[in-house]
Amino acid sequence: MSRDACGPGGPPQGADSKAIPGGWFGYAPLPDAGDPPDEAYSRVTNSERFRPLHEAALRLIERLEAEYDVEMTEGCDLRDIGVGRESMARPMVMLSPDDPGCAPITVAFTDFPGLIIRLGKWVEERFPDCGCDACDEDADDEIEYMTELFESVVSGGFLEAVRIPRFLGDGLVGAAFSVPDMPITESERADILEWRKKRNSFTVFDESVVTSYERLSQRGVKRSRALEMTGGRLYLEFDWKPWPRRGHSPNRESDV
Repeated sequence: MSRDACGPGGPPQGADSKAIPGGWFGYAPLPDAGDPPDEAYSRVTNSERFRPLHEAALRLIERLEAEYDVEMTEGCDLRDIGVGRESMARPMVMLSPDDPGCAPITVAFTDFPGLIIRLGKWVEERFPDCGCDACDEDADDEIEYMTELFESVVSGGFLEAVRIPRFLGDGLVGAAFSVPDMPITESERADILEWRKKRNSFTVFDESVVTSYERLSQRGVKRSRALEMTGGRLYLEFDWKPWPRRGHSPNRESDV
């Protein structure tokens, strides 16, 4: 599912034009014809329609904690991703696999009501992505998308990387998800093909990643921050492993 940007005339200020295709930092242009009125972008009607997101996230957390060899921590600190600026409906929850080679998942429950989810080291997703009347997001679609991302993480189909130019320029943070049983859309395929044409430009992932993952995104980050993230290295990658199931060998493949 592609997640379009909110705002008349295109993505919100500061959106990264390098993001591909949809999903994490995946800002797509709005169509020219039939755009909603400008006031719809600042209006939220019946935000309670997103309340099922909380219930769905709690069910997923409960099931994953029961099935996989993870530690569940409540009340963890997510101020580093801006959660401190929002009111929380309940304590945040982190699922941390016992194997450090597996990506953790952290879920924050906002009063909106919505979710802010941290996957691995740096990937952040909001559910809903916006919530305004113009975007007209649907709770069922958001739950489906959230479940797909969790499936990617648990099955080991999740890759993160930071790349920094050798001499000058800011860095890029990238995320790649291989979504089980999720065929790539024609729009996403077109974005990836366009990216391949420009592969001589500065990117996080090489073509082997593009051909192996269904959903890829990248965003710019200040050079100083990128170097802090990588510990001074020009490239740092986390190719996260599948979560081990409880009572099973860690080498066994995992599925949600």
